[in-house]
Amino acid sequence: VSEVFEDSSFKVFSDALANGGIIKALCVPCGASKYSNTNLKKGDIYCEAIKSGAKGLPFLKILDD
Repeated sequence: VSEVFEDSSFKVFSDALANGGIIKALCVPCGASKYSNTNLKKGDIYCEAIKSGAKGLPFLKILDD
């Protein structure tokens, strides 16, 4: 999803892209009501991302409002 964030002012994304990085996303249907940033950072997905070289794992929710 790098192209979605090409003009983002969010420094984490803009710095990653400026340094040749990429932005990927995980789609979790109905996940906005089940997961929080806090419980994701305690889980395996976050740990694996960090072990694989990610500097962090931003958490975004898209709501149907």
